Amino acid sequence: MPLAREISMSEGITASEIKWKIRLKELISSSAIFWVMLWGSINTGPWVLESKPDNTVEWLHWIRTLFPQLVLVFSVFLMIVGRSRAKLPGNVRFWLYYGLIGLFASLLSPDPFEAAYWAGAYLAAFAVIKIHMDKDNAVESAVYLNLLSLVTVTIFLLIMVFFAKDVLYQEARSGGTGYGIIGAMPTIGEMPMSRSSGIARFAAVPGVLSFVFIWFGKGWKRFLWLIPMLFFGWIVYFMQSRGAVIGFCFVIAFEMLFLGGKKRIIALFLLVVFGAMLLSDSIPGEWSKSVSAYMRRGQTTEEFYSMTGRTIVWKHGWQKILDAPIVGRGFQADRFLIEEHVHDTYLYVLMTAGFAGGVVFVIGLIWSWLLFFLALKKSGQFDRKHKVFLIQAGGILAFFTIRGITEVSGPLFGVDFMVMLPIITYLGALDQEYNLIKKVKIGW
Repeated sequence: MPLAREISMSEGITASEIKWKIRLKELISSSAIFWVMLWGSINTGPWVLESKPDNTVEWLHWIRTLFPQLVLVFSVFLMIVGRSRAKLPGNVRFWLYYGLIGLFASLLSPDPFEAAYWAGAYLAAFAVIKIHMDKDNAVESAVYLNLLSLVTVTIFLLIMVFFAKDVLYQEARSGGTGYGIIGAMPTIGEMPMSRSSGIARFAAVPGVLSFVFIWFGKGWKRFLWLIPMLFFGWIVYFMQSRGAVIGFCFVIAFEMLFLGGKKRIIALFLLVVFGAMLLSDSIPGEWSKSVSAYMRRGQTTEEFYSMTGRTIVWKHGWQKILDAPIVGRGFQADRFLIEEHVHDTYLYVLMTAGFAGGVVFVIGLIWSWLLFFLALKKSGQFDRKHKVFLIQAGGILAFFTIRGITEVSGPLFGVDFMVMLPIITYLGALDQEYNLIKKVKIGW
């Protein structure tokens, strides 16, 4: 269907078409297979390679640990033999530069092998996107890659919920929560379940998609999207991850700003009513106290305000950054230098690639947000499905941007990165096709 109406060529916009169905030949394309392989290596790492497998499941686990490196090698090979001419969008290239600086910094890592492994996994995603975008319609290619990732996230979540259903049901029935019950959950293929914040992150993505569909659906059928929206929203809340809950609530309000027309008026009215209820104490005090206690998770005042010890970790991380401020100490530097997860995107970037990598990473993220808002200004020229997708993409990017304050979202190979990268690629592809912003072209 048409992406945009034909308008004056002097405005720099041409009509293009996007096919919203995933076709078989696209599913078996090399880039799609490579992308699925990268997803298939989630929740593993180089430590798996340190021991010899004893059975079939362990062998499969060992092999999938090599997927990122295999994908990187084969993707680069295809780029060379195929003489790829497509350029990565400018905002995406800045994240690539961060990855290359992090790869170089691996030489300075306390464990160069492990740091290089994660650098290779990170860079493999860019290599796949490079060969994937080498097609006639870059915007359509980017949309397809996003659909593939969003479907994968939802499938992963449903698998985890299925295997953990008994434990989750027992906790919910007894008035418990999903926080801290990872040890009680079963393993899948001898791999542990994701922790509560990870499951909440998975649930937030389809939750955001469902919320937007409620407002843009046709007729009474739109209200059917309430079911998945409430289900995924409940998972986010039940997992008791404060970062995910705050991020999800922020995104709901954020998305309401871009509904347009009567939808926006209705949404703003509902927000005003809710705000008035909070200020006027119309909401029963017991409810407020219950929610407050729920989000505190039984912590002391000191634990709560330190964000479960994050402020202490941030202080230690900053001290290590000053020891190698220019290019950092490579990927996973936090695990080597402070022996724990630093729980902040920007501190992780600085520990990994120093201020050199930090600057280019932040530029790439800000550039992506600028492209989103510029695309919104032109969204009146998009067809309905594409406008909906643009708003959904912005909402998901907003969630991971907020989550990046208390977790690492974007600069490390993992679920957050595998969702964010296709989105910023899509925004960059829109810029390439519709000249959203004037910029200096830097090739790769």
